Amino acid sequence: MRLDGHLLSDATRASTSRVDDVVRAVCGLQAQDRRAYPLSVRARSTGLTADDVVRARVDDRTVVRNWFMRGTLHLVASDDAVWLLPLLGPVLVRMAATRRAQLGLTDDIYARALHVIRSALASQGPLRRSQIAELLRSAGIDSSEQRNIFVLNRAASEGVICHGPPAGGDSAFALTSDWLGTRWPPQLLTADSPQRDALLTELARRYLTAHAPAEPRDFATWSGLPVSDARRAWRSLATELAEVRLRGQPAWILATQHDRAAAELAAHPGAPSVRLVPIFDGYLLGHRTRDLTVPDDHARRILPGGGWLNATVLADGVGVAGWTTTHTSDAMHITVTPFDHWDPSLDAAVDAEVADMARFLGTSATWDVSARA
Repeated sequence: MRLDGHLLSDATRASTSRVDDVVRAVCGLQAQDRRAYPLSVRARSTGLTADDVVRARVDDRTVVRNWFMRGTLHLVASDDAVWLLPLLGPVLVRMAATRRAQLGLTDDIYARALHVIRSALASQGPLRRSQIAELLRSAGIDSSEQRNIFVLNRAASEGVICHGPPAGGDSAFALTSDWLGTRWPPQLLTADSPQRDALLTELARRYLTAHAPAEPRDFATWSGLPVSDARRAWRSLATELAEVRLRGQPAWILATQHDRAAAELAAHPGAPSVRLVPIFDGYLLGHRTRDLTVPDDHARRILPGGGWLNATVLADGVGVAGWTTTHTSDAMHITVTPFDHWDPSLDAAVDAEVADMARFLGTSATWDVSARA
């Protein structure tokens, strides 16, 4: 079900010409690595290219890259950002408050910095992070260490700015009202806002569409919301949920997913769905634990620590190998490193994945299996 919900099975992989359709279906894709997140779109679709992802983000602006779930950079559909930010923004601001205080970023200093940023972006358009840091220094505001990024993070969490066009190896930021136009600005919601419960319920519903079976703590882990909010969302969805057992423990799916789940359990397995997902792919970040998708013996191969998540070969949703790339000017080579013994029956599916990645990136590609397991 999770593989299907994430559009990573052969049966559910999206055949669409719109990047926002793919991103919307999974309620956002983790996007802190600018070279990796387009490959998460590729793994969930057929026919799209890396240029399509750039076009959707920069030209059409139907998707936007900014800090959302867990305070992590995500690519979300722009029409989802309009309601996600009012719900998540206040939580993100609170999450970073301790670190801002450690850096000496008082509310007064932030207000001064925000005025500088607003004025510069309004008059000059998108600016790189390094350019904004220099503007703050010129205004007498210390932007050393992590101060610049924490100012930008708060401004983004409050809906003032978002990531704009690519800027080489740097990030560029724009006023969100300029970048998204008439879709902006929404109003951030306080804990007692009457609209908040409705948006919280919708986020939980959208989460389950892609991540079920799950339980409230999974939703809290994925979203960055408090567990109390997650449980409230579950209560509000009570009439829409069906309880199942997951390794002996209660979990929930949407009742509308029940017939599909029963059919999948009854079906005879065919050839496994194989996907090469990039670093930080959201499929492996959607639950409190990864015991269904990452074998315990190999957890460190996928999650080595320090917040890193390696690129992974999935076979029917379970990590079986890692993969890395080397590049020349006109070609790419992928090395697959099995976690255990490599199953040669997966070769044809990996062939197809590598060929599709080459098509997506507009290059040529080869692959092999590393002797080191």
